[in-house]
This record gives sequence, C-alpha cells and structure tokens, in this order.
Amino acid sequence: MDDTHIYVLYDSKTGQPLAVHSVLAEDGNAARVPLKRAREELLLAAEVDPNRKVAVLEVTIPHRRSPWDYYVDLKQKRLVPKPTLRIEAQTHELEGDGEDSTRLDISVIDERGRISRGFAGEVVVATSRGRLSERGGRVPLKNGKASLFLRSAPETVNQVVVAAYDPAERCLPGTVELSFV
Repeated sequence: MDDTHIYVLYDSKTGQPLAVHSVLAEDGNAARVPLKRAREELLLAAEVDPNRKVAVLEVTIPHRRSPWDYYVDLKQKRLVPKPTLRIEAQTHELEGDGEDSTRLDISVIDERGRISRGFAGEVVVATSRGRLSERGGRVPLKNGKASLFLRSAPETVNQVVVAAYDPAERCLPGTVELSFV
C-alpha cells in the first residue's frame, strides 16, 4: 500500500486543510466515493462555520505521510508539502557559564530545499535550557528568515533542544540540538 486516497476540506482563501476524510473498502484500502458525499461528511465532521468559504479536494498522498503536512496550492488546486522551519546554530557547544551565547538562524525551507523568500509572519522559538534573546521566543520572519540568540545557563547540559514552530501552522516545526559544557 504505497498511496492513500483522501478528500481534504480546506479553507478556500488560505489553502489550510480543515478536515480529512477517507473511506475504507472491504480490503482495507482507501476507496473512492462521490465528491458530494465526501464534502457532506467532511462538513459534518469538521463543524465548519457555515459562513466560511471552503472547498474539497480529492487527492492521493504517500501512505506514510500525514495529510496535515500539506496545504492546498490555490492556483493549481493540488496538495503541496508545507515548508519546514530550519534552525541553524552558529556553534553547537556553549560554555555552561551563563554568559556564552550563539546566534540561531531560522529559515523557512520549501519542498525544493530553498528559502521561501515570500514567507513572512511570526514563529515561536522555545528552548529546554538557557535564555532566548527574544521575549517569549516570538521572532518575526522577513523574507523567510529570522535570527535570535541563545545564552547558556550556568550548568552542564548534554542535550539542549531548541524548537521553532509556526503558530499559524503554515510550516512544519524545526529543531536543533546543542550542549552546555
């Protein structure tokens, strides 16, 4: 079973998936149903505001991929992978003295591995240890990029995880690991 046949209810202004529906046949594989039936079932399950502009797209995705890793390209009417947040640390090993710091560069990377220069908005960054330079970890993206600093904590930590996510869920989250020695 390489592919999964699904119906995606999406916001016709943003392309954001709101609900996903598939029907299993007796053999356990996804079956096709009339698009009208899929739309009705999706609208019932998703409890969508009746004033919201929505549409349904019938697609096939790789079996092990989550439909939530995609959004709908409104011009081409097809599912495309969401971009991913990539975090790169200037250095991965900081002195655990509470003074040392490193710059963290965040980029929005598209399905081809390029920076999505048209991407703007805010991402939230969190760390398991240390202190971020931006209040609440909220960092504005400009041209698909942003930077901030992480200051070490006065302790030794083998694994410090820094994660970035898009509160609007337009991107997949990203992480980087560092250590305080």
